Amino acid sequence: MKFVGIVVVFAMVLFLMGGVSASDNETYFTCNGDAETMMGCTFGDIENTPLFGLDVVIPSIVIDFPNTDTINTKTFEIRVTTDKPTECTYDIDGSANASLDTLTQYLHTKTITLGSNRYDLNVFCTDLFGNEQNETFNFFISDVADAGGSSDGPGGGSC
Repeated sequence: MKFVGIVVVFAMVLFLMGGVSASDNETYFTCNGDAETMMGCTFGDIENTPLFGLDVVIPSIVIDFPNTDTINTKTFEIRVTTDKPTECTYDIDGSANASLDTLTQYLHTKTITLGSNRYDLNVFCTDLFGNEQNETFNFFISDVADAGGSSDGPGGGSC
């Protein structure tokens, strides 16, 4: 217990002095020496051992688009923002997951085309430490053709 107390106190001192960045986890701790005296212990980017252990904060997800109940176009861009670096996937109505493109570490997009119908968009995001979050948005695509007059399904357009 003495070692844990020393490490916690030392970590807090480093954090308060600006030596540890809690948001990007760039400072690491390795101890191959005497754990009680901390002789042989090193702080820095050694062996990628996080100083504070794992981040347990789940990412926050905002579905920026679609963001209304009804969309009037069949081809549109799914846009999702997160509050921390994540990788995101999505599915429509429980179909197989597909990756969203990561434009910045906080912005994820994908252009898709769907027919006129009601849909459930499910977005799943995972941060660097494996914390997962998901959001669902229900929307309807109205019975309009995109530019070019294309239609979905057999038999062509509507009457």
